[in-house]
Amino acid sequence: MTYDSSSDGTSSYNCAVARQGPWWYGSYCGYGYDGANLNGRYLGRYGFSNTGMMWYEFGYDDSLKASSMMIRPAKAPDMTREEVEYTGSMSIQDCSELLSYGSYPSGIYTINPNESLSIDAYCDMDTDGGGWIVFQKRFNGSVDFHQNWDKYTDGFGSLGGEFFWGLTNLHLLTNIPDTSWELMILLKDTDDDTAIANYHYFNIGDATSNYRLAYERDFFCGNAGESLYWSRNDPFSTFDKDNDGRSSENCADTLGAWWYNGCSRFANLNGEYETGMRWFFWKRSWSHHLKATTMMVRPMK
Repeated sequence: MTYDSSSDGTSSYNCAVARQGPWWYGSYCGYGYDGANLNGRYLGRYGFSNTGMMWYEFGYDDSLKASSMMIRPAKAPDMTREEVEYTGSMSIQDCSELLSYGSYPSGIYTINPNESLSIDAYCDMDTDGGGWIVFQKRFNGSVDFHQNWDKYTDGFGSLGGEFFWGLTNLHLLTNIPDTSWELMILLKDTDDDTAIANYHYFNIGDATSNYRLAYERDFFCGNAGESLYWSRNDPFSTFDKDNDGRSSENCADTLGAWWYNGCSRFANLNGEYETGMRWFFWKRSWSHHLKATTMMVRPMK
């Protein structure tokens, strides 16, 4: 109401006149514990609040010297993992879709890469804006990564600890129609130094290709150095399935499961913990060892 239009519910006088400012008044003219009027007279810091700008519970005896009132669209309320999984309120194809529903912590969520597959995945919601699906994580050596072909195909370990998510899952995810993927690799060495390697147009082939690794080299960035080049377009090998193209030996026998071209030692994040985990072109030393690795993907923006 204003001084010339009273709708405050008080029949004896106009609150906008008595309080010297237009406002949304109740029957008490804004006095008492619910009192407020930010359109009253400007009295600066000092002045009796009944005739100036006031917000009762902030300070009844003094008027205000500055105020702002503003609005913005409300964010969707955050949802718990249980609500995501079980209420049917939404279905996400990958971790990046969580970003459109609010703010979510890193953790385990159920994703649906296609209509026939519903699977738990660890979502990194912190690194570079979040939305990453982690498919390999090592940090303490608690899980043995010297596993056979079936284990690497299906996945092993615990999503809450060290794990490999599975080549089958990775193939299905990176071959969703009309979606291109980026790969992020996070490294920490035994000196606690850290580095990253980022690749675009990352893809894992199907079982008939032995889960061949592919990416566009022109889009590499990061401070870890380009050590994955010698695995580009190569199939995956384990100690019981030799796909490395080297007839004299199985590289995975001694080096660990990886995408090999011959027995290149420039990169292998699945080797023996610390001593066999290598990313050569970070510090260009064969004695340089890693103690923590994360490999993860998300749709390219």
